[in-house]
Amino acid sequence: MKKYNYIIIDDDDIDRIAVNFYLKNYPFLEHRVSFSNANDAFSYLENNSIDLIFLDIDMPGMNGLEFQGKMKSDLSTTIFITSHPEFAVEGFELEAFDYIVKPIKEERIDKCIKRLEEYLKIKLKAKLFENSFKEGAVMVKQGRDITGIRLNEIVYIEALKDYSRLITFDGKTVTIHGNLATTLRNENFSGFIRVHRSFAVQKNYINLIRTSEIVLNNEAVIPLGLHYRENLINALS
Repeated sequence: MKKYNYIIIDDDDIDRIAVNFYLKNYPFLEHRVSFSNANDAFSYLENNSIDLIFLDIDMPGMNGLEFQGKMKSDLSTTIFITSHPEFAVEGFELEAFDYIVKPIKEERIDKCIKRLEEYLKIKLKAKLFENSFKEGAVMVKQGRDITGIRLNEIVYIEALKDYSRLITFDGKTVTIHGNLATTLRNENFSGFIRVHRSFAVQKNYINLIRTSEIVLNNEAVIPLGLHYRENLINALS
């Protein structure tokens, strides 16, 4: 299980203790340190990498909103925990993941952390997927195994609702998260052409184009949608 470290920034001693107490119920979270003011926390983050920040707003010196505004949002995920609901809109504009209003309640923390866990899983998969392209391959988890598939071996892609199935020349298949439209927006799939609402093909593997179907070099036959035919011809010309 991947662990995510976090810090707590709150000038109220009791609230810091309460937040950390509730967060101990989640094994994937790991407490690093707590701060009573944002200035010390900001100094700490200059030399330390943190995944999650549980942040109060009303604090002496730099307040939570100012702190979040100075942060690089792609480095850490922030959850505001504050007595000031009137700042919720501004908090979300600063790309906070959640905004919890005090007094702190276990049920509200639990709701936040369950959403957070799903978000972090998706974020991790996306990162692994993106990094894999640097090696010219897609690395995806299937069951307990990590499967690799090289981009230049993918003949076509099939849509499976919120997922996409990649099929190679030798018939190997790998399923990745993301619908077909999302997958094709990735620049690494620029060599693929959508030929049907459920299919896209790598143009280098096209062998024959018929009225309503495409024959690929691996002898697979893919349907050709009427509304996609002109786009296909233009892409190949």
